[in-house]
Amino acid sequence: MNHSFWESAWAEGRTHFHRATPHDMLVRYFPPNRSTHQPTVLVPLCGKTTDMDWLRQQGAYVIGIELVESAVQAFFIDHQYPEPRVQSQNGFTVYSTDNLEIWCGDFFNYYPTRPIDIVYDRAAIVALPSDLRERYATTLTQWLPPACTLLMVTFDYPQQSMSGPPFSVSESEIQRLFGDAWGIKLLEIAPLERENQRLMAVPNIRQGVYILEKRAVVPQK
Repeated sequence: MNHSFWESAWAEGRTHFHRATPHDMLVRYFPPNRSTHQPTVLVPLCGKTTDMDWLRQQGAYVIGIELVESAVQAFFIDHQYPEPRVQSQNGFTVYSTDNLEIWCGDFFNYYPTRPIDIVYDRAAIVALPSDLRERYATTLTQWLPPACTLLMVTFDYPQQSMSGPPFSVSESEIQRLFGDAWGIKLLEIAPLERENQRLMAVPNIRQGVYILEKRAVVPQK
């Protein structure tokens, strides 16, 4: 993870990926399974996304992972939460309140401390260059339990049209990265409706929405 890049982005306000309202596709497709119990939802590379507050309001227990501490602090301020509890755990600084915790540190150093039911990836895989996307998929596959569900939102566009992040992640790449261990269902792929000006200006850009479910038995290579 390029810590200095993301630190600078937050410090300089280059956070075009942040939305003031919950993401349309989250509202449309959550929950991505028929679970009736309180799900634990993991939000990788969460920034200060409003999606976490929305998920908490739906009754989920939310775990965010974010590299930049100022983004974590801003989340609690923006949503007028009580002052969070702050503690060090497993090399992370953990900010927490009722039914929500945000782990500040490198995603690749994280390991779940409670069972994860759902992963919500709205801006994680598209934020990573190709080598880290490989590592990201492998990491999720290794430590998520069978039947865990992954709700993923991607961008698909000619990569030469824009230097990422966000990077282009096509349906074929999702299949390549996750197809061995996960069942993959494409929910929709369509032109963007509401995004920042930088993305809306990219020719032929589309948004993909997927549900992935971890298989009980992962084929051995």
